[in-house]
Amino acid sequence: MNQISSFSALMFLSSVQLIATEKKPNIILILADDMSAKELSIYGNKEHKTPNIDQLAAEGTHFSTCWGAAVSSPARAMLMTGKYADQTGWYDVRSTPKGDEPNALLFKQNTLISKIAKQAGYTTAMSGKWQMGGGDPTNDWMWDEWSLPYKTIPWTGAVCPDSFVLAGQVPMYWGGPFGANGKPMKTTPQDFTEDLHNAFMLDFITRHKEVPFFYYWTTNLPHVSWDYEHRNPEDKSKDGKVWDWKYVEMPKRNASGKQLYNPDGTKQKTKGTLKADIEYLDYEVGKLVRKLKQLGIYENTIIIFTADNATTGWKGSVIEEQGPRVPLIVRGPGIVRKKEPQPALVDFTDLIPTVAQIMGAQLPTTEKFDGISFLPALKGEAFTGRDWIHTNHSRYSMFRLSNWILDGHNTLWYCAEKRDHNYEKTSYEKNESSKSVMKQFKLLSAKLPGMDTASVSYKRMKKYNDNYKEVKELENRTSHLDAP
Repeated sequence: MNQISSFSALMFLSSVQLIATEKKPNIILILADDMSAKELSIYGNKEHKTPNIDQLAAEGTHFSTCWGAAVSSPARAMLMTGKYADQTGWYDVRSTPKGDEPNALLFKQNTLISKIAKQAGYTTAMSGKWQMGGGDPTNDWMWDEWSLPYKTIPWTGAVCPDSFVLAGQVPMYWGGPFGANGKPMKTTPQDFTEDLHNAFMLDFITRHKEVPFFYYWTTNLPHVSWDYEHRNPEDKSKDGKVWDWKYVEMPKRNASGKQLYNPDGTKQKTKGTLKADIEYLDYEVGKLVRKLKQLGIYENTIIIFTADNATTGWKGSVIEEQGPRVPLIVRGPGIVRKKEPQPALVDFTDLIPTVAQIMGAQLPTTEKFDGISFLPALKGEAFTGRDWIHTNHSRYSMFRLSNWILDGHNTLWYCAEKRDHNYEKTSYEKNESSKSVMKQFKLLSAKLPGMDTASVSYKRMKKYNDNYKEVKELENRTSHLDAP
């Protein structure tokens, strides 16, 4: 079955609100999965080749300091709602609200960025990883069209090879489950699901080139995955089946992007590495840019590129800003080119007010949004930004001022103008500056103290993490801040 050619049969044309005045800019929000800012050359990386992502930065601007969260779901909740975890309860992957608890279904208590886009007259769509709880993608999440994996929507019937289901998990990439607009598609070990999501997106853009659209492309790349083709016989899951958790192989393509094949007709693949994953993501970004140019809408499309949290190895870290620091690149109409990185502090709660302002939308006055719009910085206007940014990981709260960080272990770091993570660990009592900074952090921590250790969420997290060292350490703490 030709997966890509079958898209047209699956798609439906969404009703859209045409804008009588000048066409609003399209907006494409790209969210990479597990990728620190340090993985891109514009942030100093010398190993990874990402010419297409680099070009977005060269044609627009990028920010030296953007925070998501230390792990995925809390970052996505910040992005989708514009709120910190003290409002939503999404502190950690394993402690998110459940059942009838408030915010178990975020769309019920919060206006998601997709709803704001629809109210502003945009056609909305998404591809890839949701990881934001249940609900109907169309009526609840407000996506006119969407492609999603098995784990998000429990498709009926087989949608990926039976041999590719191990330990209750399914693959993210080769032979992974895939469905579009409510209809599952049977995949084979030769189907690379990231290519399917990318093709869905390009098809959607082609069909909606005449109207303003908001597209949320949340790719799995460069997240590690279960390796179903090269199983490690020494590593076994609880049910006795073998598996491995690693960077898996990527499709092998020639310089022009054409897929290469083995003599038996199977696809050639590159060795699985972080570098291969990131460079394949860059290849798919390049396909997107070429399609926008081909359709004549590239110059009227704002592309925002970021990631949810840090690369595997730093993911989950609450040391200095290892876990939450991610790239943020923006290019498109009205965005002033800036070779040097923007110094303004930004975190994921700022994306909703920024996108809303670009769209000409009004945020609901009945809700408290924690971020501010950084559109003035994008336009090259005077912008002081915000004084601090914040995120959570479980019970840990993290804060940053322009030159100082208070990490999840209550350690104070002085960064000055550096953004390479080699910061100076500083004593609270070292000098008057550090004393003054700690007073600011203490006020912020009182305002946003993090997860209550007596809460249901904390108890749920502790239950799932009996051997989780950081949780045990927290039990011995009498307060989040013990500094004067």
